[in-house]
Amino acid sequence: MSNKFTRQLSSSSLNRQLSSSSLNTCPLTPSSSNELETRSATFTPPLTPGQTAGEKQCFRHLKNWSCASGISYEDSLIHRFACYYNYDLEDAKVALEQNQDNHLLRLQMRGSLMRQFDKGALFPLSGLKTKADGSEVVYFRPSRFDPDTCLTSLLIKNVCYVLNDLSSTEEQCRNGVAFVANMKSFSTKHYHEEFWLELLDVLQGKVVPTTISLFLILDPPTWFGRIWRNLKTQMSPEFAKKVRLTETEDLADYFHKGYQNYMPGDIAGCWCKASEMVEDYVDKRIFLEKQASDKKKKILYREMILEDKWLEELEISLETIKTLEV
Repeated sequence: MSNKFTRQLSSSSLNRQLSSSSLNTCPLTPSSSNELETRSATFTPPLTPGQTAGEKQCFRHLKNWSCASGISYEDSLIHRFACYYNYDLEDAKVALEQNQDNHLLRLQMRGSLMRQFDKGALFPLSGLKTKADGSEVVYFRPSRFDPDTCLTSLLIKNVCYVLNDLSSTEEQCRNGVAFVANMKSFSTKHYHEEFWLELLDVLQGKVVPTTISLFLILDPPTWFGRIWRNLKTQMSPEFAKKVRLTETEDLADYFHKGYQNYMPGDIAGCWCKASEMVEDYVDKRIFLEKQASDKKKKILYREMILEDKWLEELEISLETIKTLEV
């Protein structure tokens, strides 16, 4: 492999790296108290491309509200909630409060989640976007999930982690995320109703705030129609319109020419090796999470140095006052 993030560390070394990382993938954690004290109560963000004045005002109100409440959410997360709730101030505010302790917004590429990714059941197709909305694309291979040996909760975390990653910028939030569910080799033994119902909750924004623009069920088996009719009763009318049962030869209707270069070879006519795609993604995320964690540690260290310096200067000032009083 030529990817610069290719794993070259031993398992024990990699585990040490992961255990030292404390930054959330999609942070919902408060900033330090020093940062809160120095932050302006009338924060005014710059107008980003494609953002209206009303959307900017909504973001500013949410930012000021979060600072005033003592919990400072990261800008990317405020944008994510604001965009998902169509910049409705009250709806976004309520959702932020309700999701303050949502651990599925704080997932990291480590331990059991990393091992779940290695199974290749679900991962993003880097570089591929849909024709209609410019949405980034997630590949899902349900036959790689065995409900008898795999935990449903782990696959749900797998889904949420990818959605968090693909909702980290305002543009991503606006464009949404598309899924390609390749039903090749899928049989009744792979079907687990609990997982599919939980998956529908995630896809409809009931777990993490991400808009799903398209969900393609690729080459479904003939018996899937019975399950489909049952699942459809759990979908909102709006979401149901985004779900399409389609065939491999119709993929060109949804993706630009050359899409075969971005999809795994278990789809007819496509070229990429799924295991390498997963490995590249996992390595990249580990690298980026550690990089972000190191940056956060440097910021905290600088804050500690400044606080120590301030305390030292305060102590000197107090001693000077005492001397003058004498």
